[in-house]
Amino acid sequence: MTTKNKAPIGHVLVYGTLRPGSMENVKTLRGFKMFYGTVYPCVVRSNNPDDEIVVEPVPVHDTDHLARLDAYEGFYEGHPEASLFVREEVLGGDMPVWIYLYANRGRFPGDPPMSSPADWLKETGQSKGHNAQLALNISEY
Repeated sequence: MTTKNKAPIGHVLVYGTLRPGSMENVKTLRGFKMFYGTVYPCVVRSNNPDDEIVVEPVPVHDTDHLARLDAYEGFYEGHPEASLFVREEVLGGDMPVWIYLYANRGRFPGDPPMSSPADWLKETGQSKGHNAQLALNISEY
């Protein structure tokens, strides 16, 4: 199941278990901080513009791909109160760029946050996230 040849409908910025580990595509995103979850990272907006997280933009090729990412992240469109993470558009432009943010409802998953710029793969010693194939929309990676 690959749709690599299809034009994307948008991009998602992945930062943890979905990161492909492609070092040439790494970006930093300001105004966000990362916490350790149980087995995955949690990102929230920060009031400090010096807080940064390391992300990789991944193309989203169709609504089915986006729905699989939403399901993985525990996001229920139209029901953010029931979601573990919420998908938010973070960058304007010709096509949407989304990120999944922890729906903390006032609770943080860990304390203190990771040092800035927070890089999940570097912190955990992984070369790629264990579910990178889902972000890339391929069956094996």
